[in-house]
Amino acid sequence: MTTSSRTKPTPPSSDNLGKSAKTGVTTCGYCQASNGADRRFCGECGKTLWERCPACLAECRSGEAYCGGCGIHLRDFVKSHLDAAEAALVNASVCERQGDVNGAIRLLRSIRLPEHRDLTALSEQIATELRRLTEVVERQTHEVKADLSRARELLAASVFGDAVRLLRNLPKKFQTEESDRLLAEATSKQNETLKLKADIREAIEKKQLLELAPKIQRLLILQPTADGVRRLAGQVRDRLLVAANKKLSAYEYQQARDLVARVPECAIDETTKQMSEKISEFTWMVNDLELAPIIDSPLLEIAKRFTKKAPGDGKHVERCSKIFRLAEAVADVTATRFPAIVWKTPPARTPIGCPVDWLGGSERLKLSNKGVAASWQAEPGRYFVAAGLALQAIDAATANTNLHKAEKQGLLGQLSIGKRKEVIKRGWGVDIGASSLKVVRLTSGPGSAEPVVDCCDLIPHRVVLSRPEAEASRSKLLAESLSTFLAKYPVDKSDRVCVSFPGHKTLGRTLQLPNAAPKKLAEMIQFEAKSRIPIPLDELAFSYHAFATSADNAESVELSNLANTLLIAAKRRDVEELLMVFDELQFPVNLVQSDAVALFNFAAYEGLGELTQQRTGEVPSIALIDIGTVATNMVILTNDRPWFRSFRHGGDDYTNAAVQRLNLTLDQAEQVKLEPTRVRRLNELYEAFDPMFSRLTDEIQRSLESFHKETGRRVAHVLGVGGGFRLHGLLKYLRNGP
Repeated sequence: MTTSSRTKPTPPSSDNLGKSAKTGVTTCGYCQASNGADRRFCGECGKTLWERCPACLAECRSGEAYCGGCGIHLRDFVKSHLDAAEAALVNASVCERQGDVNGAIRLLRSIRLPEHRDLTALSEQIATELRRLTEVVERQTHEVKADLSRARELLAASVFGDAVRLLRNLPKKFQTEESDRLLAEATSKQNETLKLKADIREAIEKKQLLELAPKIQRLLILQPTADGVRRLAGQVRDRLLVAANKKLSAYEYQQARDLVARVPECAIDETTKQMSEKISEFTWMVNDLELAPIIDSPLLEIAKRFTKKAPGDGKHVERCSKIFRLAEAVADVTATRFPAIVWKTPPARTPIGCPVDWLGGSERLKLSNKGVAASWQAEPGRYFVAAGLALQAIDAATANTNLHKAEKQGLLGQLSIGKRKEVIKRGWGVDIGASSLKVVRLTSGPGSAEPVVDCCDLIPHRVVLSRPEAEASRSKLLAESLSTFLAKYPVDKSDRVCVSFPGHKTLGRTLQLPNAAPKKLAEMIQFEAKSRIPIPLDELAFSYHAFATSADNAESVELSNLANTLLIAAKRRDVEELLMVFDELQFPVNLVQSDAVALFNFAAYEGLGELTQQRTGEVPSIALIDIGTVATNMVILTNDRPWFRSFRHGGDDYTNAAVQRLNLTLDQAEQVKLEPTRVRRLNELYEAFDPMFSRLTDEIQRSLESFHKETGRRVAHVLGVGGGFRLHGLLKYLRNGP
């Protein structure tokens, strides 16, 4: 950067200036010619005879030493600005030579030259320099962006050394957070690559190839195109497969599985996949043979398959033989609540924090004959909701909420305590599931101490109601199943019918309200319904039940004055749509109950929660898990109140997982759920179901924690009910974890 010399006008002599002032003649400051006072430009050279003061912009005669407006010395004022501007140009040139182009630009932009003929050339020179320096900065910025882009490409191509060199050579002023991050990443990967290569060379020298798999895999992640490493990965794979085959021959399945799992991903071929599947199946079968909680049909089939595939494995074949002997020796296990042969003793602690069992039978409900007993025992645990509905139909239920109002009633008509009811002889419980209809009929009379189950049946729907193809015809499909039921079991006019409503479509709240007269309690319930349920009351079908609280059961004197009140509600439209199907079949319905409340009524009748016992200590809380086709109900019995939670996790989730993992149709997947040995490789089924088991475990834990936060109590025991809980592997997972 250089400064140009400036041309200064020859100032008029003081004699001429004085003469001009006295005679009215203006002397040109450029050519010294005399001009009349009325002229604006010189008659000799054509230059202006007047100019503005650079400080105050007042007009001054050309050649005057001082401004007549502000009194500054014109030449000194201009000279000071010229000197300052030239010094700035010199300093900017120094900044540029030192590489600080932005500093040079800042210096030049800081110069503010006033308008004056002697400053025009210098102003133009500064503007030219600013344009040039700006172009330099733009060019450098473009080059740095190109370097950063190139560095990213080198990183993506795993050329870490070149990326490090390129980033380190960036001018300091252009180093940013991004360039620092890229440099740190490139340096880290370069160092890791060098270390891995050194470790691999050392392992090769020591002939420790089996230990190399993770390092090879990591190196190939860092440098995918390293052909030499890929060849080495193939050698490691072959040695690992040989070692795994030896372990398999010695029936050490888990060790064999661990060896195959160490094969580098890039070296996995068809042989590796086949061996992995074979070993995984043996591993899963052995896990079942060791940890299965009960002996059921799936476990017997797995034992048969294992005996056939590994006849030389004496240890586990003997375990299979023991399973067969126990299954033959125990001919009848249907007389208890847990109608199964126990195989593995439950662990003291489970992933959900308390013991888990399967509830399949009833000790209190009596079965009228062998035919009914055979039907009940053929579907263990699946009739409990229907039984709870039937108990309400014969006025033997604990919670008598009812979402169906056959006639218009005021709020007082919904109160379910303090009513006298006629003796009911027979009551039907109709449990409407997505996959089937479960029906139970209870008979009760003045002469019988306990109600008796004299009919129970399971009627599958032609199409599962939750499937997409059933979307437009659910009412028709339900009507078909109900017609089948009516054809087999005529319903007398004197019979009372209670049907289920899905728990996941029901809003349930357990309230503590002061003991009050029925009218006052009804008003409190209406207020609570408005504040707690986010749906207008005129769009709701709702009901409630107040549980009597004795002083013995109350935890304090204050609580003894409160009544635990169950409030349930559903959208009126949904309830009416359900009842329309029954109306079209001329099938009278007396009661509509949430399936979760029906399950609570069965559990309370069965005495699982000891709700009717007066105790000085804390009554244990018992949780029931009912896995339906679409959703799961958790029902907790605690002291004198129920607690409910429904969440979206059902049998359909397992069906869909099997469809996707095993490439099955929906019908095939449903069969596989019941008979897991239908699949070619059992490990594929386990791998499909394990994530579902994990999700269910999380939901159960979340529900138990919510219950604890709301009530301060801990659940002492979890019982699984229904067909969904019989899914093979589920009880084992809930007891032992993954």
